[in-house]
Amino acid sequence: MNQKAKYSIICAVIVLGTMAAFYWRVTWHLMPGQSFKGPLPGLSSEESAWRDFLSGHLDVLANQIGERNSKKYSALQKAADYITQQFKKLGYEPKFQEFDVDGQKYKNIEVELPGSDPDLAKVIVGAHYDSAIDSPGANDNASGVACLLELARALHGKSNARTIKIVALTNGEAPFQSTPNSGSYHYAQLAKSANAKIKGMLSLDEIGYYTDSPNSEKLPVNVFSYYPAEGNFVMVVADPQSANLCRSTVGEFRAHAKFPMEGIICQTSTNPQGMIGADHCQFWKAGYPAVMLTDTGSDRYPNVHSQLDNLSQIDTDKLSRVVGGLTSVVSSLANN
Repeated sequence: MNQKAKYSIICAVIVLGTMAAFYWRVTWHLMPGQSFKGPLPGLSSEESAWRDFLSGHLDVLANQIGERNSKKYSALQKAADYITQQFKKLGYEPKFQEFDVDGQKYKNIEVELPGSDPDLAKVIVGAHYDSAIDSPGANDNASGVACLLELARALHGKSNARTIKIVALTNGEAPFQSTPNSGSYHYAQLAKSANAKIKGMLSLDEIGYYTDSPNSEKLPVNVFSYYPAEGNFVMVVADPQSANLCRSTVGEFRAHAKFPMEGIICQTSTNPQGMIGADHCQFWKAGYPAVMLTDTGSDRYPNVHSQLDNLSQIDTDKLSRVVGGLTSVVSSLANN
């Protein structure tokens, strides 16, 4: 074979390889259904009720209680008490996972909707209830907890094949984030040690800030033009082992919610800024499929971990639509 032929073959291999990589990259990020586009319709009566309940939870957690973490330990306990009381009001019997850190007790708060078949893998939905230091934590993460509580309301009394567990997690922020002192680490490791079967874990983290401002979304993956430039959608973040869970979540949400949703599957090392080390990652490390539902945090929201993360930043109308879509997602996961 002469040099010209060899050169042609090498060029052809490079071109085909590049095309194959591009095709894989595009198809890997394709999600079922179509993300909602256009003006949002008026809220349904159910969504309006959720909005009012969400506003109440947000006011208590981010305004009346405010900063809640290891530095504001009494406030953290007040938040835990409020969440416990709300679960009880909805007819649940909360259970606690308690652990000690530096002489202080911390706890995850869990309620359960038993499924008809206890042998099936369970569905877990969680949100951390602490805030960053020096922040009232309205979006991060009173928004996730408020959504969690309203999901518990929406699902209560409904029959499902799989058991659903709803858990408010402690210590999701620094200095405990991504450490064995985080609530998500304790929860995931206890599940692993018990050989618990988990179909998937959905983590709600920073889920209340939305804007139609041009170029407000700063995801680094925008260079591939897969995602909108306006920060008006909710994102599902997954790793490769959670790809099916991601697609199921996005597909079901898009089928039922009149609100935009996107999905991204990526390696831990290439997670968009602000999405590494969050609670869902502890489930990845334990070998369980998990996704995070988020407004993309610091890739969109300028007030993360600051005093400006207050109630004025939260769009409860849009958050109520997320509750509706999430209810459909969890119900589908619990019955398929």
